[in-house]
Amino acid sequence: MTQEEKRRMKHPETAYYHYNNVNPKNKITSDCVYRAIANATGVDYKTVALDMTKMQVETGYDTGENRLIDKYLTSLGWVKMNQPRNLDNTKLTGKQFIDRFSKHYNKVIISVGSHHLSCIIRGKFEDIWNCSNDNVGIYWVKK
Repeated sequence: MTQEEKRRMKHPETAYYHYNNVNPKNKITSDCVYRAIANATGVDYKTVALDMTKMQVETGYDTGENRLIDKYLTSLGWVKMNQPRNLDNTKLTGKQFIDRFSKHYNKVIISVGSHHLSCIIRGKFEDIWNCSNDNVGIYWVKK
């Protein structure tokens, strides 16, 4: 059994999650920003990494900071949306977000948990681990 097959078994597909690693070397590393953006936008992973690194040098912001992520995504025609909340002001989980918003958005780049960026495509998280139970932060949608 290959490493990829073992990873897929460890992270089985659910109604809210599909295993997908767009890292060109198929590495499991802390590259969630590049993976999420490349996966949702269709821009090549290496192009995203190079463009964001150039922006990092120009702005001084780290590629994991929302200010740089927002600047890059804005340049690609994406719009930042505020963190959604339930009526009682509690945070939504990824599952709740999908249930509530997937009919409105085909693709979403979304901040979940503590400092993780992921994407939702056609109502499922596309990532290397299932973050659908984590709380949702800000998110970006294509104009």
